[in-house]
Amino acid sequence: MDTAERYRRFPEQEVRGRSPAYEALARDIASDARLLALIDGLPHVKRQPNLLLASVRFLGGPSADFPAFRQWTVRHWQRVRETMLTRRTQTNEAGRCASLLPVLAGLPGNRLTFLPALDGEPLALAGPHGEWLDWLTGPDA
Repeated sequence: MDTAERYRRFPEQEVRGRSPAYEALARDIASDARLLALIDGLPHVKRQPNLLLASVRFLGGPSADFPAFRQWTVRHWQRVRETMLTRRTQTNEAGRCASLLPVLAGLPGNRLTFLPALDGEPLALAGPHGEWLDWLTGPDA
């Protein structure tokens, strides 16, 4: 499967109904030759849509508007690329968060926007409606 197809499938298979912003961004990325060329310069295992989207957010980039996302990502590609090469996504959120559920349930408003790991690195960011997004773990070994 090529990179464009991977980004076309991501909205339907991974974030449908959970992240309208990521659905829209992935669809737009799938048809953007410049972004696809940048992504294709990465090793195959580092081209995942969730890794790109999480890396941009981790670095403070925009995620609500594709033109702003595209401009920021192209301008900051070296930093985005470095983040994507040295980080990986966490895909077993439910299993890894089970022990945190009692703490999270007791948070005021039951909304989490940032959860640091013991080393201070972000473990998770939550979307505006509390959905779990952008899982990043420590640097690759």
